[in-house]
Amino acid sequence: LLKPVLVGGAIDSTAGTLTAPDLDFNIEWELTEDLTSHLFISPTDEGESGQYTLQVKKGHENMFKSLFEHFVIEIQNHGRVNMAGYDCDKVNKAYVEKDSKTFLSSDLLRSQVGGLFELLKEGKSFGDFTPKDFSQTGAARTMALDVNKFFRKSLLTALIQIPDHYLSIFNKFVDDSCKKILPELEVDYTPVLTIPYDQVTADLKLWENRDSWLLDHETKEKIKEAKGTLVAKSLEKDES
Repeated sequence: LLKPVLVGGAIDSTAGTLTAPDLDFNIEWELTEDLTSHLFISPTDEGESGQYTLQVKKGHENMFKSLFEHFVIEIQNHGRVNMAGYDCDKVNKAYVEKDSKTFLSSDLLRSQVGGLFELLKEGKSFGDFTPKDFSQTGAARTMALDVNKFFRKSLLTALIQIPDHYLSIFNKFVDDSCKKILPELEVDYTPVLTIPYDQVTADLKLWENRDSWLLDHETKEKIKEAKGTLVAKSLEKDES
């Protein structure tokens, strides 16, 4: 159901060549054909913007919502370790009703990933990170390591106890040296949905009829074996 995937510069060895080292993660929920067969995936224009809407087919609403419910609950609670703390009462917020049509809401993969924000709390997975760039329209969430905090905590763990009369020296050492010893680190964390290649829209398959030395038979087959990736995008800015 859920798969974390390391992408970007950490894969092609370009991370940190121009900027601080970073790790790019896609957190993927795989939608099978049983689910996508109930959806219309349509471009918002002629396809040039690369933006699409996901509409539930007329008459398929009950079936799709029944199949998709556990995905919604998992996404909305992603980051929460204890299932006893899951919030299962916001499933309907995953949908937008417009002109008697039902669409998937882009906020499902954005502001509704409630457990993600809990990971930034003290003692959690990203407890030593601070929010840096939480896009107002996109799904990516960039968090930066609080180098000073991490360095200080790591030293205190190793030293166990520091006499009071040495604390000022210790604090000065941390403030002056932490970024000389430890690199800055950023993590891009992007929730996405993946769909079978067969369900990708026609405008994204135009390459199949193109001749290029880059597209040999083996490469074409690898592309077709891969999956399409849906990343949330809101047309309206918010503060989440």
